[in-house]
Amino acid sequence: MGGKKKSPTMTADNLFNQDTVELGLAICEGTIRGLTNGLKTMYVGGTPVESETGELNFQDLGISIKQGYFDDQPTRYLMGGEASILNTASSVSLPADITRTFTTPTSFRGTLSFIDIRLLVQALYAGDSGGNVYESSVLLEVKYRKTGDTEWRYVLKGTQEMIEYRKRVNTLRQEAADRGLNFDLMSDEEQLEFELTVLKTMKNITTEDITAFNEGMVDSNRGGSWSSVLRPTTQNVRSLKFLKRHSILADYREQDPDLTLEQLQTKYMALHGKTTSGYIHEICIPIFDNDDDTHDWEIQITRKSRELNANEKKFSGKEISIESIALITEQERSYSKVATCQVVAQHTDRFNQIPDFSGEFDGFMCEVPTNYNPDTRTWAGIWDGRFKRAWTNNNALILRELIMNRDWGKRSVEPMITMDNTSLFEAIKWCDEELKDLSGEMKPRHTFNMVVQEQQSLDDFITLVAGTFHGSVREVMGVNYIFIDRPKTPKFFVCPETILQTDFHFTMADLQTQYNEIKVSFSNADNNYIEDRRRVIDEKSIVRNGYIPYSFQAIGVTNVTEALRQAAYILYTNRDENIFATYSQPRLGHLVNLYDTFYLACKNNGWGNSARIVSYDSRTGIITLRDPILELPENDVYSVTYHKPAGLETIQVKTLDGLRLQVVGDVSEFTKHGYLVEETPIIIAGGNYGAPKTFRVIEMNQADSNDVAQGELFTFKTCLVSTSKYSKLDNIWDEENLDLGLEKELVIYKREKTPSKPKNIRLYAMDKGNIEGQLVYKLVFEADIQAPEYEVIWVNEDTGEIRQTYIQNTEDFLAPAFAYNIPVSIKITPINYAGERMDSVIMQRISPSSFIQSQMPNLISMTYDDSLGGVTFTWSADPVDIFPYAYILVDYRSPSNTKTDVKLNKEARSFTVPFGGSGEYVIQIRYVVTPLEGLGYSGEVLGSVWTYTLDAGNIETKLSIPTNLQLNMVKTLAVASANNQGELIPAPTGYGFISSFSFNIPDRVVNLEVASNKQPFSLEYTSASTTAGATWTELTYFGDNPTLKANVSVVDGNPKIILQKSDLTSSQTFRLGGWFRVKARYVDGGYDSVKDSDWVMIQIPTNVPSESLFNPEDVYEQQLN
Repeated sequence: MGGKKKSPTMTADNLFNQDTVELGLAICEGTIRGLTNGLKTMYVGGTPVESETGELNFQDLGISIKQGYFDDQPTRYLMGGEASILNTASSVSLPADITRTFTTPTSFRGTLSFIDIRLLVQALYAGDSGGNVYESSVLLEVKYRKTGDTEWRYVLKGTQEMIEYRKRVNTLRQEAADRGLNFDLMSDEEQLEFELTVLKTMKNITTEDITAFNEGMVDSNRGGSWSSVLRPTTQNVRSLKFLKRHSILADYREQDPDLTLEQLQTKYMALHGKTTSGYIHEICIPIFDNDDDTHDWEIQITRKSRELNANEKKFSGKEISIESIALITEQERSYSKVATCQVVAQHTDRFNQIPDFSGEFDGFMCEVPTNYNPDTRTWAGIWDGRFKRAWTNNNALILRELIMNRDWGKRSVEPMITMDNTSLFEAIKWCDEELKDLSGEMKPRHTFNMVVQEQQSLDDFITLVAGTFHGSVREVMGVNYIFIDRPKTPKFFVCPETILQTDFHFTMADLQTQYNEIKVSFSNADNNYIEDRRRVIDEKSIVRNGYIPYSFQAIGVTNVTEALRQAAYILYTNRDENIFATYSQPRLGHLVNLYDTFYLACKNNGWGNSARIVSYDSRTGIITLRDPILELPENDVYSVTYHKPAGLETIQVKTLDGLRLQVVGDVSEFTKHGYLVEETPIIIAGGNYGAPKTFRVIEMNQADSNDVAQGELFTFKTCLVSTSKYSKLDNIWDEENLDLGLEKELVIYKREKTPSKPKNIRLYAMDKGNIEGQLVYKLVFEADIQAPEYEVIWVNEDTGEIRQTYIQNTEDFLAPAFAYNIPVSIKITPINYAGERMDSVIMQRISPSSFIQSQMPNLISMTYDDSLGGVTFTWSADPVDIFPYAYILVDYRSPSNTKTDVKLNKEARSFTVPFGGSGEYVIQIRYVVTPLEGLGYSGEVLGSVWTYTLDAGNIETKLSIPTNLQLNMVKTLAVASANNQGELIPAPTGYGFISSFSFNIPDRVVNLEVASNKQPFSLEYTSASTTAGATWTELTYFGDNPTLKANVSVVDGNPKIILQKSDLTSSQTFRLGGWFRVKARYVDGGYDSVKDSDWVMIQIPTNVPSESLFNPEDVYEQQLN
């Protein structure tokens, strides 16, 4: 008796911890707008929560963000607040049939939120002397109640069951997609019916199983039955599948001989699986106590499974105990004006430790002008000076918030402080002006994007923010003004004739401040906000003056172009604006502001000339000077500039002699220079004089009011202005316009796209093996974003054997496969470029299809056929040439209907999906093989899913409305009594019975004998006296227990519906003054359609008669009269 010894079956462990972690994270001061692009810009360990395709990359993660409003609702932590461990419930054993009872302390009355029970399953497996090790099970009874109550509440599920439910739904969802259906759009009943169909198709259960389950499985030895039920329910189906799949019915009965199915469904918790290393099974019981409740809670836990005997303990393990029971008090915390993020995550292989959480946020919401859109940076109409709250990264508006915020701005300590709206308006527009960046895109000139993480002086921070757009703030009499270094037309001039006799005092900037290499660092948004460093270089200056470097951090800057512009600004300003002039002048400080520009004329420096006039003759245009100047050639033309109230005026002149100048131009214009009066100062430019230079006011100091000038003397510190730098900065992308070297390479951070979860998974059993003689599966799936690698694990559901491989494509072969018809579970895990595992997809207990499916018939046509009333799908040749089959099943979905298992004969080559309006019409054909075909197996071969999108705009002609509505009501209803004498049933006050109700509906060319079963109309009722906003209730007239029954007849060729009192199944009453409404249906079966008629309403009369009993004598008297 030789032969190879069979290897024992070793089922892998499948019970693991399912702990949950909850975090509360503070983001910043509120109020904020929130995540910049939703969950796509919320990152966990560097991976976005939502992928580019809209899929969630973390299925076991919940995130809630509060924006930090003053009146935000308190944060309620889902895992509860503070946890207290019951001292009597720590490390308590659970021997068989011994009830452990625990009572909550009185100190927790009215404060409990959850009772958290943690069961430690040290071992759970079943084995035999042959070395085989399988899954096992243990039955528990976990119940709780308020002290003093007589009824117990039973706990049936823990965390693990919810995980299994999600896996099961994944399988059903994929199976529905394979059939062209959408599982998520099905109703609960449709999902249940579909699950039964799938279970039968996969041979997890059979029709006989369901029949036996519903009729009751009688055990003659005990005379008991397994809970007879009239129809399948979701719980029954799950229990049936659970018992059938694992073959544990006998195991459960062996553990508890008196066990009934009703107990298993309504009282017992069944832990099933295998663990040799132990795991925690958590049970979380929500408690809904009020603050004033005075009761305690009682918990009882009983192990219903018997103890293993000594021989069984050699090969099996079934050890369970109570690790702890925690009492969790409800804890709500308020974080007023603080933006927070609440995270709840389940412990998985992706969450084996707390990862880094980060996000891109549109942060603090500032006050902005009411007619300003901070997203588009546009204005609507004229600003009225009022403000609203909105998010913005405009530098000027953020600066205003630092000054005017009542909570932490300067206004919090200086309540009367204000802001000049005119200078603010100009600053907003200056920052928002769009310029071309290095990539050619148009972007705002300045933006401020900064995370403030360190405490600093408010005044220093105001200066810092103002400097980000080359500005400063000056407070004058409690009003804050914004001044910006930007192109300006000079408002005045100064010259030796206008200042004190001390004349100008000129200085040059130190050479060490005339930088020729600027290094700028900033957070580069295009490079994932990693610190970026760039250089701006003046090579000519380096050759001439040597290397003079300067480094700075561009605060609030997040793009390369703006960073380089800031660096170039510093270089140009320090290199070209290197001459300073100091002078004193009376009263001028009252009219001049910081950063105002002006002309400075100084003959000694070759910056033009200046003089005062004695007189001006408006008839001849001759200007007479007080002091002689150098007489210049007669043909040379010079410009003369003088002050006017609105600014400066410049005219052209020639010299007549050392004291006289002749105005050039039309004689009629001479009279316009009326401000050329005696002692008027002028500056002269041109020829050998040169031109005055443009200077900027950078500092003003007013003399003490007690001195001789009585406070009217101002000392100015000014600097030379490089008028060309503004154009160069605004066009920094133009290399020809620039005389600097830039490090402007665009280093774009490319965040690797997060692989999406596999979908449309198909596993085929190949007809041929590989070169090594192994059976082979072909795995095919889709992914919107493909991963560089996938880990694939497939498990033999009968033995628990696990096999694994790695693939690099969405289509590959798996070997070795299990034997044909062996159900398998498959787990596909995407792995990203960093080697990190993404969320897995698990398909449970699937039957690999034959690869023959790839040779199924092709779709020939999809057309809408009005004569057939729907979309007709036509397919190609009979697949009988490939394999024999018995019949065809069709699954379809339309915009208004979903049906499965529509049976067609073998000769069918087309199918019409009934019209359901505009949208998708989806169909899948399945070829059913029975043992009669002689292939040696039976099952189904799936065809492809075909989809047709119908735009029914021109064909959605509605049915005409019901007509001839006639309604009669009565207050009392005459019905036959037991003694056949009859009796009157009165309706409640304000209510009545239908005496008769009839109407005509349009002809739908239907079989009138079954018209009511086809549900050709819909009837609804409301008790409201007005139809506006009324709630309507459907009145059924079909099925086994209708509200009403309808008779259908033909009157003048049209179907007529008659509802009468004799058709009432019960004494149905309706409120007088209420309403009925009716519409004709286009689609059979009660489905809504775009072709349904409009509703027609009829009001129930308020004054109605009463019926009387039939009296022959009264009838005789009436006829006699």
